Amino acid sequence: MPELYQRKRYYLSAIVEHLPAMKSGLDIGCGNGEYTAMMLPKVEKLCGYDISPGLLEKAKADFAHEPRMNFYLADVNAIPENPQSFDVVLCMGVTSCVIDDNKYRALIGQIADFAQENAFVIMGDTLSHSQNLLLDDPSGYVAMYRSMDYYLATLRENGLELVSEFKIIDSHGGRTANKLFLFWKPRRAH
Repeated sequence: MPELYQRKRYYLSAIVEHLPAMKSGLDIGCGNGEYTAMMLPKVEKLCGYDISPGLLEKAKADFAHEPRMNFYLADVNAIPENPQSFDVVLCMGVTSCVIDDNKYRALIGQIADFAQENAFVIMGDTLSHSQNLLLDDPSGYVAMYRSMDYYLATLRENGLELVSEFKIIDSHGGRTANKLFLFWKPRRAH
């Protein structure tokens, strides 16, 4: 697993390096704030939301010195931010934790709604190479690894265009891959 996170940080930093300077960023499922902080070189103000009080405490402690970052406790369905108010939205490892397909589609819709026109969306998830794959581990971990085609189609349906994708690592005997994606929300023709 250390290789997974090392590669994820490497590719995320490569994406961030090529982004323009931006005013506002949102991290949905910010966890300990590590990936949120990687956006600091390009984003003036960042806010992160997560459902884990423990991870948020760590994020707040680790980044207390950084006034441009704020962390809040909220479920993905209850993030109290205005639509179309962010230049970049980051969502790493969240969609595979949303088992119900209607909730997954709603989450993708929310992500697209939070992004203003001409904004970027960075997504990181484990996806299936073929059909949707439900993992129900004896440890209690449950995940839905959606098919790559379905995942990308859902993002396209919500007005997001794929700019680039990076394979981080294959897993589950080659049935899944952890990937990082950069999407763009183009301006609508008025």
